[in-house]
Amino acid sequence: MRKLLISSIAFAALLSSSFAFAQTLPQLLESPNYLQLSYNLSHTNLSPEAIKMAFAGYHWAIKKHKVKKRDILTIIDFSLSSAMDRLYVINVKTGAVLMSAPVTHGLHSGANSPWAKNFSNSPNSLESSLGVYITENNPYTGQFGYSLRIAGLESSNSNAEARAIIVHSANYASRSFLKYNGFLGNSYGCFAVDPALVHQLIAYIEGGSVLYAYANSKQYLTSTHILTAV
Repeated sequence: MRKLLISSIAFAALLSSSFAFAQTLPQLLESPNYLQLSYNLSHTNLSPEAIKMAFAGYHWAIKKHKVKKRDILTIIDFSLSSAMDRLYVINVKTGAVLMSAPVTHGLHSGANSPWAKNFSNSPNSLESSLGVYITENNPYTGQFGYSLRIAGLESSNSNAEARAIIVHSANYASRSFLKYNGFLGNSYGCFAVDPALVHQLIAYIEGGSVLYAYANSKQYLTSTHILTAV
């Protein structure tokens, strides 16, 4: 594929215009900014479907007036192994990948396994939840160290706050644990990353940005409204 050379200023202008006028999903996926961003992300581990769904969810959340920090999008692709970088933070305005990292899934999503297979929004399920989240303000230091609360916007993750689903660090999500064990340990449904990365990650995403968690889950993909409501 021919490399697209678009300056940051021009790219930001394309972003504003295409999101202002893209009223349907096909229009969104044909917009210049989406084509450029999907090209940039083709060099990552992310699956094309995860990228498409994340941008549909991002656009859906904007139309719902839920997004305060529009330049940042975080994509988590649970179709990938936890041994891989499967969390990506993207600057939507410039098309740059700001950081990537392995991230945990919930214990009952795939215990002692690199693969997440089960997903739930139910309290005490100890499973990861899929869909569109919005990050909150005011990071804090709590039981799991430096942390950030997130709110679920879909029926698939609406109990995130009640379940205390947060972004935090954990030793079982560290590079050293990964090297020793071959894949990450499990959270109780939270998005846990290497302690060495958590401050950088939270600094990028706090304050009302979209975080999207994807998996090739028939239950989620047939129930989400983000594909029909954009």
